[in-house]
Amino acid sequence: MIEGVSTAGDIYQAERLLEEYHCGFGVNRDFVQEFENGQLRFSGHDNNGDPRICEISDHRFFIGTAFQPERSALKQTVPPLITAFFNSSTLRDT
Repeated sequence: MIEGVSTAGDIYQAERLLEEYHCGFGVNRDFVQEFENGQLRFSGHDNNGDPRICEISDHRFFIGTAFQPERSALKQTVPPLITAFFNSSTLRDT
């Protein structure tokens, strides 16, 4: 699930995603509040409520995922997150 009012929500334009994830790592729930007390927020969670997307909203592009969007290339598609990263990296502050 992706929070609608978030950078990830703006990028994906969806409430639910189906992405590949080949890893047993994740965020320890005991520390989620510690992260969220700062600028980092978790804007996407899996069906168990575990964080899968984090972001800093007031940064041009600071998004981390526990899933692997680059694996979409195996299906000959470019995921929205990669397109958004590319577009963000080509912008200049004036």
